[in-house]
Amino acid sequence: MAVTCNEVNIYVKDLEAAKRFYKDVFGLEPYKEHVSLEGTPAVCREAIYKLGEDFDLTLLTPIGPESVLANRFLEKRGEGINHFRLVVDDMETLLEKCKAGGVQTIGQAGGEMQPGDKIGFIAPRSAFGCLLEIAERRFLEEYWASLKE
Repeated sequence: MAVTCNEVNIYVKDLEAAKRFYKDVFGLEPYKEHVSLEGTPAVCREAIYKLGEDFDLTLLTPIGPESVLANRFLEKRGEGINHFRLVVDDMETLLEKCKAGGVQTIGQAGGEMQPGDKIGFIAPRSAFGCLLEIAERRFLEEYWASLKE
């Protein structure tokens, strides 16, 4: 199974200070800034940096009390890496391996991932303390193409 990593998400308390750091130290400017996942507990303001052809560094900050997940992360752990995104060619095979190995997965709506899911997470307790986002390559390619239209 081919696996690549194409994104790292970092929670920060002060997005403007974090952006200044990446500009002053590395000369980077975000290629996109927006509020994502509005209407969900994961809502955040994001600044996304393109590092190479297929890799994003995403800085995320809460927009207020409605950013439940970001606020919880920052309160418990402070600023830092939230998760990596691993991209796989065959999500069904990966889900079968996870189920057979007792690996806890998390679907986008909460609960376990289900057959047919194209994106989700492997829980930190199953991945040695690291939250891993997993996404099917074909799904991401279609999503990225839709953003360019």
